[in-house]
Amino acid sequence: MRKRNLNLLMTRFCQNKFSIFLSVLFILGILRQTYTFQTESKVISPDIENKIIRSRFSQRKEILNAYCDKKLDDNELKLEEYHFIERLPRPLVFCTPKKVGSLSLSSYFTNDVDEEDQLSWMLGPVHDSREYIFQSRNPLKAMVTRHPLERLASAYKHLFITGLDDFNSFLCANGPKCEITQNAYLAQQIIRKIRHEVNPSETSLNLSFSEFVSFVVDSGQQFGDLKREMGEEYPGIGAHWEPYHSFCATCQFRPDIVLELSDLREELPVLLEESLLVHAYGEFDPIDIKNSHMKRRKEEIKMLYGGLKVGQLDQLRDFYKTDFEIHNYSKHTFY
Repeated sequence: MRKRNLNLLMTRFCQNKFSIFLSVLFILGILRQTYTFQTESKVISPDIENKIIRSRFSQRKEILNAYCDKKLDDNELKLEEYHFIERLPRPLVFCTPKKVGSLSLSSYFTNDVDEEDQLSWMLGPVHDSREYIFQSRNPLKAMVTRHPLERLASAYKHLFITGLDDFNSFLCANGPKCEITQNAYLAQQIIRKIRHEVNPSETSLNLSFSEFVSFVVDSGQQFGDLKREMGEEYPGIGAHWEPYHSFCATCQFRPDIVLELSDLREELPVLLEESLLVHAYGEFDPIDIKNSHMKRRKEEIKMLYGGLKVGQLDQLRDFYKTDFEIHNYSKHTFY
């Protein structure tokens, strides 16, 4: 009797265990189908992504034109600052401010086009003048931007942290002796003004971000002579933080497409398609833009801005006010 009851219990246990096993498989099947559906629903087709990016371009252009239509901007076109690719049905004209992927873009275009277009990009148009292209050939105009405060922090690090003695990246100051880079010379002169050090040594050229900002905004009007000297003798240094609306003369330039540096890998192919470069050269490889360590970089930027003196942040907001408005950037980001 006991043996029969035990067999009965074992049979029921096995039946229940098998039922539980089937139930688990059923639930897992449902979960798998749900996950697959959700995953597939997140995949955006190239056509839809293309439309999203073009819509983004249209919104940026609309905001830019709305500002420029209302504001009087007397910045003149700086035709010598623009890059050209003229052998297209609609020539491409590109404004690439420093510290906004300019080196990556120049390398990208000069490596992937033929010699004549390389020369056009680096030195200017070959067949027509810059003025003629602007006035008579309806060029496709583009520029690239990034958040002004992120760019300023990047310029500071590039010029005064990693680049003080980088003679490969920066030109020499003080003639043929080549004892100091132009950016190190600027750091030296700022320190002299602020710290009243007559001859700061190379080891003491640890220009702080706050001191750099004091020079950029110059609220006390103490750097006028130094700014004029740098503009006349070493103009390439100031271009690292010059506002976009001044460097590109944005309201006169009126770009058709404004690219965002953080989205350049996905946005640039749409520009290549719009400019018909892909028809001339075929598909281009993705641009090599290093956006790694973004979290760490934002933390570093936050620390830099956290070390500013009272009032300096507001002064920077005012200095880049036009760029904030034209490109619809938040004034409360990166700090």
